[in-house]
Parts: sequence; structure tokens; C-alpha cells
Amino acid sequence: MSEVRDTDAGSVPFEIVADYACETGENPLWHEREQRLYWTDIPPGRLFRYDPKSEKHEQCYEGRPVGGFTIQMDGSLLLWDGNYLA
Repeated sequence: MSEVRDTDAGSVPFEIVADYACETGENPLWHEREQRLYWTDIPPGRLFRYDPKSEKHEQCYEGRPVGGFTIQMDGSLLLWDGNYLA
């Protein structure tokens, strides 16, 4: 269920593709190899992904808080909680 909203005049409209009621949802990152968008909900330690081709989204990780993440050269994700790398 997506919803398109207009933003300020002259800007690009955005579309809501998933609503997980994130506490602190941020760090959207496009995974070029997978052609999916990832984002995190930091305090509860959740990671989500969205596939625009299939329009499917899912929570793909739950655990320690995810302060940030990157995509590695081999396509894997590196999660960071501020204390250690997983």
C-alpha cells in the first residue's frame, strides 16, 4: 500500500512504501547489486529492506541497536552498533 505525497513546490514527490512505525528510522542505503533499499530503526535494532521491482518489504534483522551499516565489496552488509562490528 503506497501513498504519494507532494512536497514543497518544485521538489520531487515522495512515496511511502512501508510503515513500520520506526522509533528512529534512518540511514536509507541503496544496494546496487540487489536493487533493494535498506534502512534501520536504531534503538530497537531492526533493519528493513524494500524491493521496488516486486514492491515487497520486510524486516531482515532484529538484535542489537544498529547505529549504521555499509555494503561491503562482496555485497554483504556490515552492521555497527557503536561498540563492535557484526
